[in-house]
Amino acid sequence: MKYLEIRDSATFIVAAAFRFSETTKEAQWLLSRAGYGRGFDQSRYVMLIRLGGDHPTINHDSYMWGGSSTMTSAHQYIEDNFDSLQDGDVVDVEFITGRTSSKKLSERYDQSI
Repeated sequence: MKYLEIRDSATFIVAAAFRFSETTKEAQWLLSRAGYGRGFDQSRYVMLIRLGGDHPTINHDSYMWGGSSTMTSAHQYIEDNFDSLQDGDVVDVEFITGRTSSKKLSERYDQSI
């Protein structure tokens, strides 16, 4: 599980992400019954959870975020870079999409908040 800060223009989202792993045959079988392939294929899925509020949302498909370009772009970036991400990293959608030239710093460094 990785806890991330997703940022966009005037947007701050706390998220958690995890990737399926094939630890036991039982888990592999259950995941396959849920539609997540078999064996090695299962590890390509990254589940992204938008935390906070009354209704946290979870998706495995970056295009299932109800038209949210922020979440779609962030999810795709997280899928592509999962292994290099660390807890607390900023996934800056404006930077990823080239709308800004510098990546935002985490709000945890802003002592005025």
